[in-house]
Amino acid sequence: DTKSIAHESFGERARRLVFTEGGEVRSLRDKLRKRLFERLEIEGQNKVSARRFLNLFNEAIVLAESTNNWKADNKETTASGGYQFTDDTVKSAANNTLYGLAVSEKFRPDLSGKDQQSERLVAYKKERNPPKWLIDASEGKYRGLDFTPEQQQVLFESHMFEREGSDKYIKRILKGDQKAMTEYYYKMHHTNPKSQPNTIENWESDLNTTFKAYKDMSLKQMTRETQPTF
Repeated sequence: DTKSIAHESFGERARRLVFTEGGEVRSLRDKLRKRLFERLEIEGQNKVSARRFLNLFNEAIVLAESTNNWKADNKETTASGGYQFTDDTVKSAANNTLYGLAVSEKFRPDLSGKDQQSERLVAYKKERNPPKWLIDASEGKYRGLDFTPEQQQVLFESHMFEREGSDKYIKRILKGDQKAMTEYYYKMHHTNPKSQPNTIENWESDLNTTFKAYKDMSLKQMTRETQPTF
C-alpha cells in the first residue's frame, strides 16, 4: 500500500521490485550506472560489488536524511523526499540526469566541450524526447517528494555522478569504503553537518546500521537484488 511504500527502506524496496520494477526508470538507472562504470573502468565481478555498495550508500543516505520516508517534507527549508533534495537540487539533478543520458547515448559528441554542455543539453531535450518527468523536474515543476522512490534514486545518483570532484569519492564508495561515504555525505550532500545537532552521530549510526543489514543479507539475495539490465 502507498503508506508503507512511502516509509520502506531501500533494501525493502529492492526486494519488492526485484521481479516487478523493470521498465523505464530502472532502465535509466542502469544506463547511467553503466556509463559511470565505464568511466571508472569497473569490469567483471567488480561490477557486482560496486552495485551492492552503491545500493548500500543510497540506503544509508535515505535512512539518515528522512528515516526512509520518501514523502518527508522539511517545514523550514525546501528540502523534501527520501534524500531531502532542495528544490534547486531537484532541478540540477534532473539536468545532470539528462546530460548523463545524452553522453551515454553518444548524442551530439561534437558538443562535448565543457563550455558546450548547456547547448548539448538543450538539443537533447528537443531532439530525443526524454521522459516528461525529467523535463518537468529540470524546469522546477516538482519537488523531491513528488517523485517515486525509484525516480528519486535516479536523481540522486545522476547528481552524484556528474558533480565535479565526486569521482575521487565514488571510486572508494564502490569498494565499500565507509570513510569515503562519510566524506561524500559531509562535503557533497549534507554540506554543513555541524549546523544541526547530532547530525554526525546520527550519520555514523545509520551507516553502521546499513552495513550490518547488508552483511547479514545473503550474497545470493544481494546479487539478485542488484542485477542490472546491462
